[in-house]
Amino acid sequence: MDGNIKKPKTILYNNKNKSENYLTPGSQMEWGGMRFNPPFQWDVSPNREWFGLMQMMCSMELPKNAAMIEIGTYAGESTSMFACSGMFKQIHTIDPYDFPQGWQVLMEARVNCRYWDYIEFWRNYSFDCHHCFKNGVFDFVYIDGDHTGESVERDIDLFLPKVKKGGYIGGHDYNPECWPEVVNAVNKKFRGKMIQTFDDKSWVTRV
Repeated sequence: MDGNIKKPKTILYNNKNKSENYLTPGSQMEWGGMRFNPPFQWDVSPNREWFGLMQMMCSMELPKNAAMIEIGTYAGESTSMFACSGMFKQIHTIDPYDFPQGWQVLMEARVNCRYWDYIEFWRNYSFDCHHCFKNGVFDFVYIDGDHTGESVERDIDLFLPKVKKGGYIGGHDYNPECWPEVVNAVNKKFRGKMIQTFDDKSWVTRV
């Protein structure tokens, strides 16, 4: 009976019935599993990577049809969560995908975000395309790109001006044990301001 079934040339997590599959056979199963299906080694039950991001979104008082920028798309899981929240009607997500499997992961991101035509993918470095976005027109910026202290500070410097007064800027991996440079950079740039943190190690502050 299996001989009568035409198997697709590509697969995504062994879901062989979907025409949108882009990952080639043998691709790592853990790609894109950071929020939807975190590695078992992380010992997350319930899934704090999912609930934490939802907590952060629920904490913000955003206008209807808000606009946001995300730095660091990877497999588009956070991007799709932002979109399915119904809080945003304009999402720009930036990632250079400059690693060997980058094209495949970008294709997975497009699959994860396939329901929303208002998501715009920017395959570029944040520091090379920041000038494409107007200052003072975005309600939220989420930083989850390069995790070196220098890069986090630079992303804050370049994209904080994009946020409206009363808007929000935040990011991921505010974790002193795993990402001390992220914590130090955020604390340095927002010294004296209230920084909210969440179960997934997201952080956010109001501008």
